[in-house]
Amino acid sequence: MDAGKTVIATSLLSAVIVLGAAVPLAYYGYLHVDQRITAGQADVSRVVVELKTEALREIKLASEGAAGKTPASVQVPPTVSAALTTLSDGVTALQKDIGDLRREQQEIAELMKLRTEGLTAASMASPVSRPGAREDTLNQTIHFALGRFAGPETTGQVAALIPKIREYSASGLCKSNVLGFSDTLGGDKSNLELSLKRAEHVATLLRAAKVPVGQVQGWGERWLHIHTVDGVKNDQNRRVVVETHCVAAPNKSTDSIS
Repeated sequence: MDAGKTVIATSLLSAVIVLGAAVPLAYYGYLHVDQRITAGQADVSRVVVELKTEALREIKLASEGAAGKTPASVQVPPTVSAALTTLSDGVTALQKDIGDLRREQQEIAELMKLRTEGLTAASMASPVSRPGAREDTLNQTIHFALGRFAGPETTGQVAALIPKIREYSASGLCKSNVLGFSDTLGGDKSNLELSLKRAEHVATLLRAAKVPVGQVQGWGERWLHIHTVDGVKNDQNRRVVVETHCVAAPNKSTDSIS
């Protein structure tokens, strides 16, 4: 065999030997790499699961803190805590104010249903006129000191009315309506209450003197005798008007007697 063929044959034999060794090595190398990759994927999956678990735990802690179950590891900033406390106090105060307002409204509604005595259909059908100005009644007026509804002065004024009422009622079936008023100083609610107290006190004194009493009512700042703006004290507006009305009115003067 010449030298050229010998070289070729030697080269082919070497290639076969190299390939015979390299192929198994490559196969086993591939298996090793594949195992490493599979193991790496498992590690990655485990890390992802751990991250998801940690994220869920943090979300749970945050939700519990928002629901008022703040764990020790979650710290609420002092400014947020102070703001929540202030808001809670404000809501409580607002609820109290609303409750007080509702009670006052109920009291006013009840007060507006002022007690009346001896109110008949005939008297209700009578035309409304300014208290103390009715032409079919004996009109008498009692005045009061500021903020007062009783006292010696009131008793004296009522005592002075009684003889006139008896004289006017001598020949008829009569009753005296007692209407209380106030000036504009003070609140409407308190003035309404005060005017009713004045009317009721005068009515009590009249009953004690055996004078028949009809309607007893407080009007507060309504029907001012002297018109004033709100918040003004006036002696003429702090009054009780006694209107004595008879079914068969006697033939006597019905001029107002103050």
